[in-house]
Amino acid sequence: MNATTGFKLSNIADRSAVWKLRISKFTVYKRDKAATQLVTNSNEGKKVGNFNKKLFDGCPPVERCNAAFQACYDFWFSKTVPYLDYDGERMIDSRVLIESMREFGDLKEEAYKQLRQLEHEWADCVAWDVERLKHLGNTADYPVSPTPYYNVDSQLRPVPSHADFRFDVPEEDKLALEAQLNKAEERAKIYVMETMTAPIAAFIKRATEFTGEKGQRWHDSIVTNIKDIVDQAKSLNIVDDPTIDGFIKEIDQYCTGVVFNPTVLKESVAHRDAAKDKLAEIMKRMSAYTGGV
Repeated sequence: MNATTGFKLSNIADRSAVWKLRISKFTVYKRDKAATQLVTNSNEGKKVGNFNKKLFDGCPPVERCNAAFQACYDFWFSKTVPYLDYDGERMIDSRVLIESMREFGDLKEEAYKQLRQLEHEWADCVAWDVERLKHLGNTADYPVSPTPYYNVDSQLRPVPSHADFRFDVPEEDKLALEAQLNKAEERAKIYVMETMTAPIAAFIKRATEFTGEKGQRWHDSIVTNIKDIVDQAKSLNIVDDPTIDGFIKEIDQYCTGVVFNPTVLKESVAHRDAAKDKLAEIMKRMSAYTGGV
């Protein structure tokens, strides 16, 4: 608390950085005017929508390239929390920054490796796809080169603080900046809690519905997702909120127990009900805390 203003000062600027990311990749959906008109004509001239065809469906070089660029985005998203309302900007814990940048660099390198391979095979991919689409195939749907359509733009900068200024600024501007930081801090807390509760809620729902009858599916991921997301949450608690840290440890300890594994929970109604009740109780406390954040 600032003794002069009475305003709660956020410490998030000291603990995190803003990571901005822009990812672009080739869009595989293309509007087909001829097919759209054909559908319109078959409906007595009434337009019922636009017909989009999927290009390169099942084409390994394109799918590998798109997947590699998507992996960059997915990694960035998994390591960060929201930062205000700025598009493409999120916050990352400074304690995991170096390691995350190293991993991200490897993913980016792989993405551009796949792009170079796609560039080499592009003409063959286009010819293959036009043949696959038969009467819907049109070479005009494809650019000469895929390279301009792919890009990874990554930028890091400090979370701004009034302490960054080398000159005095009006008190109201300092308060406005601190208000932004506090808003970002509260959003970060809520985000971590919502990230953890999502797989827990999914488990409770599935455990309630599942009876073990023939034809019902019990996917291991409904169990393992909880452990995975809790591991992720450890690096998302940027402000070191002790209550959130307590929830992380509690869930982590419970979900590493011998009885909390996919096979046991699938085969034992008693263990499934016990896990469901325990996690529901934890989630209720988490919800209560989030409401007070």
